[in-house]
Amino acid sequence: MDHGLFLEYTLHADGAHLVRVLGDTPCPALPDEVDGVPITQLGAYAFSASQHKIRPGGEVHTACIGEPPASAQPLCGSFLEQVRLPAGLQVMGNAAFYDCRRLEAVTLGPAIRSVGSDLFTNCRCLARFTVLAAPGDVTGLRPVLGTVQNDLRLTFEPAGEVLAALHYPEFWEELEENAPAHLFNRGIHGRGYHYRQCFARGVVDYAEYDSVFEVALAEEDPAMLAALALDRLRWPWALSETARTRYTEYLRRDPARAAEPLIRADDAEGLRALCGLGVFTRESLAAAERIAQAAERPQAMAVLTAHRRTAFGVKKKTYSFD
Repeated sequence: MDHGLFLEYTLHADGAHLVRVLGDTPCPALPDEVDGVPITQLGAYAFSASQHKIRPGGEVHTACIGEPPASAQPLCGSFLEQVRLPAGLQVMGNAAFYDCRRLEAVTLGPAIRSVGSDLFTNCRCLARFTVLAAPGDVTGLRPVLGTVQNDLRLTFEPAGEVLAALHYPEFWEELEENAPAHLFNRGIHGRGYHYRQCFARGVVDYAEYDSVFEVALAEEDPAMLAALALDRLRWPWALSETARTRYTEYLRRDPARAAEPLIRADDAEGLRALCGLGVFTRESLAAAERIAQAAERPQAMAVLTAHRRTAFGVKKKTYSFD
């Protein structure tokens, strides 16, 4: 169902700057332009819980996109769950999503060139980015990723089809005291920060990204690493044979762990991709089947049963009377 939206915006030489959005859906899909003008900037506090801090930079215009909603309210704060931003958006203002505590997913284009401070502060549920670009395109992802410290899964989908998927583990910062000198140094923990630096001239550096895995093995959650490995193998954009072998061997250690989130999400396609890697033994496949049975996921069980027949099916006995 399409939901109508009211857009409040100001006009500038570079296009329309979005002030705020009103409607009745927690999952708005914003248009790329308004009244024929491309939307290039997202104003400060536009979706935040602090709507009273919005300060428009000019005369505010209003446009209705789609059918007028039956009841319109500011789409902000904890009401917001997902948002599709304009594909040509270039600037995301300060605290644009501040305190959006239920925000889970954001779709954005490749043109981002500037992000404000506190952009996603307190967005503790934010876990998915979808990028409307090819995996080898120049994007503004690096500064955007740096504003989110949560575990993130990012997919490149220029035309609605996933071409690559990357995971960015959580990282956190804290002040560490150098007691003898009475000084404080900023400490950064977690490989997520390192992963977020894997860019070269605005393009993801996949070789560097894959090289971080060996270090991450000692520090990161095995379930997250299994998901990362599977996604790199499932959509192997710029994947070297060395990295392919490393990821495959990791999944072979405990394929049931990689299967569990797919089973619980009833992701039959992902489960088939995992089975297709040939990482299961009889024992690990049985463990995955037990998870599917306990979770009451018949579709996942069907995929696992089919794989058991294909990979470990009992050969028919042959008899000779010679």
